[in-house]
Amino acid sequence: MRRAVRSVVFALFAAGATACGKSDSGSTPPTPVAATITLTPASTASLVSIGETRAMTAVAKDASGTVLAAPTVTFASSNAAVLSVVGSGTTATATSTGNGSATITATSGTATSSVNFVVAQAFATVAVTSATPSVPIGGTTALTATARDAKGVAITGTTGFTFASATPTAAIVSASGIVTGIAPGASVITTSLTKDGVTSTGTATVTVIAPAPTPSSATIAATVGSQFTPPSVSIAAGGTATWDFASLTHNVTFSTAGSPTNIANSASASVSRTFPTAGTYAYICTIHGSGMSGTVTVGALGFVAPTMNGANERPAANTTTGNGSAVFSVAGSTVSYTVAFQGLTSAPTGLHIHAPGNANAAAAVIVDLLTTPQTNTSGVLTGTFSATNIRNAGVSLDSLFVLMRNGNAYVNIHTTANPGGEVRGTLGSP
Repeated sequence: MRRAVRSVVFALFAAGATACGKSDSGSTPPTPVAATITLTPASTASLVSIGETRAMTAVAKDASGTVLAAPTVTFASSNAAVLSVVGSGTTATATSTGNGSATITATSGTATSSVNFVVAQAFATVAVTSATPSVPIGGTTALTATARDAKGVAITGTTGFTFASATPTAAIVSASGIVTGIAPGASVITTSLTKDGVTSTGTATVTVIAPAPTPSSATIAATVGSQFTPPSVSIAAGGTATWDFASLTHNVTFSTAGSPTNIANSASASVSRTFPTAGTYAYICTIHGSGMSGTVTVGALGFVAPTMNGANERPAANTTTGNGSAVFSVAGSTVSYTVAFQGLTSAPTGLHIHAPGNANAAAAVIVDLLTTPQTNTSGVLTGTFSATNIRNAGVSLDSLFVLMRNGNAYVNIHTTANPGGEVRGTLGSP
């Protein structure tokens, strides 16, 4: 009996021993550990644009030098402001984010490998913009020129731009990129830069505009429907507004100081009023109240000589390549002027209004506009004058305005080479 028990115990021990042996032989082998790792980029050349990418691959090996099939690898940048990096498995992509240097490191376990990169933007193209797309005669606008890399990202701190106007008769540009309007028209301004062995250009178009014309008269219908049509009109100073009254009786009663006299009750008639001074003049029909109202807006009196050139000179034209324009505006008894010019044979020695004389006549000087000596052959002259500056005692300021409005006065710029006048333009309303 005892012998039988011992046999059973021995058998159970043997079975247990066999089971343990199977468990040991089926256990998962340990994960291979990288002893070395090598990071290899597609290129170690400098990245020359912001947003440029660089691919790289990491190879990890165990202690025996065997390449690990699926190691765990992480990638990191020493300076994310210069290079960012994104990795998956054993590959990664670095992207330039700023100029400078950065190191990309691949890590697997305790093994690391690094590669140094330099980001230095290289010039590829020029972009240029104008602060405003248009300027008045004599007005200016600043150009902003930007150097860009191949990805279109600005390269800060770049200097050495040059500027040129395709149509200097319309607009000129300074060495610093300031565009000045000379005469009505458009000019393409080209900006050039040579840098990093590359020459590139960019363009911006600037349009020079003359004062918008303001009509000298307007007509308003006072309708049977008790409306002023149109309710608002604009005219130039010294212009007239005419009210056409239908069969229904209306009146025009002004509420603005300085308005002309009111128009009494009227029907089937036309009545005009002259507005000598700039301003906005409100009025109503008192018969029908505020529901029947209107305004007359009177703009400042102005004159312009938009085309000043040598061909306009009298009694004989000259062949100068210079040109210019002139603008005058009236505020009360003061006349302000802006005269722009370019390409003269020498600096202006005289600038005058001549009158009376039409486009084919040569007339005497009536107002001298050049108050200080000039040294430049291109530029803008500004100033003011009043009745006291008129040389002809028999011509009042209002009389001069009539001459200027009707094309019987002209502006002339005189130079040393052309003492009788180098560029001339006839004045008129805008």
